[in-house]
Amino acid sequence: MKNLLEFKNLVKELRLKKGLTQRQLAKLVGVSDMYIYAIEHPEKPQIPSDDIIRKLARALASNAEEESEILKKLLTYRTLIKIPPEARDLLLQMDKVEKYISDESMPAAFVERLKKDIQNVKLNDIIKKTGIEEKSLNAILNYRGILSRKEVISLAQALGQSVYEYLLLANYIPDNIKKLLENNKIELLLRNLEDLSDENLDELMDGIINIIQAYKKKTSEHDRRKHKSSGKKISEEE
Repeated sequence: MKNLLEFKNLVKELRLKKGLTQRQLAKLVGVSDMYIYAIEHPEKPQIPSDDIIRKLARALASNAEEESEILKKLLTYRTLIKIPPEARDLLLQMDKVEKYISDESMPAAFVERLKKDIQNVKLNDIIKKTGIEEKSLNAILNYRGILSRKEVISLAQALGQSVYEYLLLANYIPDNIKKLLENNKIELLLRNLEDLSDENLDELMDGIINIIQAYKKKTSEHDRRKHKSSGKKISEEE
């Protein structure tokens, strides 16, 4: 009952914060006024589907980041509502739950791309190829939990998608590498090496990151010495 009330209160709180009436929200989501009333009313057992929850998050958010946060909260409450109380209490005591029901999630752009790519693929095939557990994969699709870089690579390869694009969407390509992508050299390198195993590609990413960090450190030290030398020269001339 507690999670049901929290779900309903959250929807109402977000609607009021956005300055929307129940009728306005209903129009944005594509449902009746009574449907929104039932979602918000404490005595009504109305719990929306995943599709409606996504539309609610979109309508109640001001930007993509906020939409992702709202979606995570609504889906988490909805999941906890559906689980029997005794099972829910047991789950919440398990360490593993932190991965599946948490405040952390993959970037929204990555999750949406994964949903699109996974539509016409058998889930069992992906599980066999990647070794990612079904409950973990479902959690990711519901904006709960984090995939490691290696798991992102495994998913891209299992789905026949670009490893480079998946890593980029998952924010596993550091900013200092992104800056170098303008000349396409790093992108081309990653695309040409996508046939490597997920483990080898993961190790390769570490190597690339280390090389770039070492290069940046060397460049920074060179610039500091140059600046120091230039300052000393000006001082001597004065």
